[in-house]
Amino acid sequence: MSAIAGIVHLAGGPVDTSAFHRMSQAGIARGPDVHLDRISASCAFDYRGVSPSWTSGPEEHLVHDEASGLTVLLCGRIDGHAGAPAGLLLSAYRSRGAAFAGQLIGEFAFAVWDPARRTLILGRDPGGVGQLFYTLRPDGSVRFATGLNQLLASPDVDRKPDIEGIKDFHLTRGVALPEASLILGVRRLPPASIAVVTSNGVQVREYWNLEQAIARTESIPPAELPDACAEALQNAIRDRLRGQATVGLQLSGGWDSGAIFQLWQWMRSRGESLPEPRVYSYYYSGYPEMDERREIAALLRRWPAPATIARYECAGALPGLSDHSAELGTPEVNFMWRQTRSLAAKARSQGVRVMLNGEGGNHIFECSRLRTADLLVRGRWRAALEQNRIFGGECGRAPTRDFWLRDARRIAGALVRRRPVGDLAGWQERLSFRNLTREYANLGSILDPEGITLSSPFVDTRVVPLALRGMKHQPRPSGSRSFLAEAVATRLGRSSWNGRYAYANRPFAATIRHDLPAQPHPARVADFGEFDSRLYADISQRFRAGDDSELHTIWKVLTLEAWATSSLG
Repeated sequence: MSAIAGIVHLAGGPVDTSAFHRMSQAGIARGPDVHLDRISASCAFDYRGVSPSWTSGPEEHLVHDEASGLTVLLCGRIDGHAGAPAGLLLSAYRSRGAAFAGQLIGEFAFAVWDPARRTLILGRDPGGVGQLFYTLRPDGSVRFATGLNQLLASPDVDRKPDIEGIKDFHLTRGVALPEASLILGVRRLPPASIAVVTSNGVQVREYWNLEQAIARTESIPPAELPDACAEALQNAIRDRLRGQATVGLQLSGGWDSGAIFQLWQWMRSRGESLPEPRVYSYYYSGYPEMDERREIAALLRRWPAPATIARYECAGALPGLSDHSAELGTPEVNFMWRQTRSLAAKARSQGVRVMLNGEGGNHIFECSRLRTADLLVRGRWRAALEQNRIFGGECGRAPTRDFWLRDARRIAGALVRRRPVGDLAGWQERLSFRNLTREYANLGSILDPEGITLSSPFVDTRVVPLALRGMKHQPRPSGSRSFLAEAVATRLGRSSWNGRYAYANRPFAATIRHDLPAQPHPARVADFGEFDSRLYADISQRFRAGDDSELHTIWKVLTLEAWATSSLG
């Protein structure tokens, strides 16, 4: 995602240049290719990026207007406009003030410094891809950065952990406490928000709202929603490929990344000047539920593309985890982080700087959670039972019991109404999307230390409202399994592509069991008041004996311990 950082002294005092340079150095992993900075008496701004970027020149991420003194610092991508993105923000701020953020589309984090008003405006995109943290200092200055580790690079920042924020990080991925970080004195800017910082304090304002965005699609007739959603997905893909010579794609056997791959290749087949996708994937030997090579091969036969498919063993999640957590600045949530980084390093050596994936497709289109129910409602009993088995394995419970506990009410309602279960899922919209934004940001951060930006067309403000409204109004199609299938079918026609939903519970457990220390000592986690050593010893002993019920608890403790050891000192 690249990295930005800055220090602004609201009262005009001097900048702590030592702290500024430490913050800059801590951002190198996220932006190893390009470095820009601007330092004046009372403010300092830093940009580190990858090259080639989404724009034609690195100077377009940091602009300063000598006449007004306005400075704009941008990390990420602004869609739907030609020209320099930071310059666009500068012009928009001049004409509309802080309200300009509501017109932005893309994946970004930004800072606008207005010295005439002594006002700093920080902003973050609706999808939450661009992280942004800030802290108010005793000397009247404000420090901000896209990485928590950048703020913690200075020894004068208090590292006292935010216990409630730490719990929220693992329980809801930041949904319950959107402004809490893992450090008590550091705040996180929520997605779709700006922070207006003055000497009087900080005002956080939401500039984009999912419910209002869905309401704005009401002028589109329900029958036209699949076509409108497909067009929005195409535009989201085009914007992410713009200006890139070599782009990677994390391809699995699932619906979401498969849909992105097929639409991308379909647009190329119709003469659009888009780069060829380079496909990256991996599998675990001995775990067929995580082996999607057959599905990937079927896609590649229809749409040929260069592919790298790596084979990994179930090991390596714990060695080096502390150093990895220090680079991220947050605990790792993905046990496959080492494999993901290894594949990203391979992609970077092949010229890839931007990697697309299908993250969010399952969440937004409900292709996974509700797919079993839809298959059952439509009379596809055998397929429903197989999908039920997969979902049960994902959750580590008896498949049939897990399925009926979660989905019996939805199935009953769908059977009575004879409509797809996705139509009944509207109540999940707000929570699922907010969970998705935090989960997606965490996944993208794994690739940051490898100098690659991860981007999903599904996490796009043009796609999400149409997808969620389309689920509600989806007619009962013959043979298709989701609104996503209907949208893609408007471009590709009816296809035999079924996709699959792989689950990682067994290789996850095997990996942690292989790496688990003989006598773990979660000393720092015990300080957080959640686990004591005796409780953890009992859990880990049962886990070693084959009880996987506490698998995620084990991982939570280990990742928190690694982060605390590396970041809290």
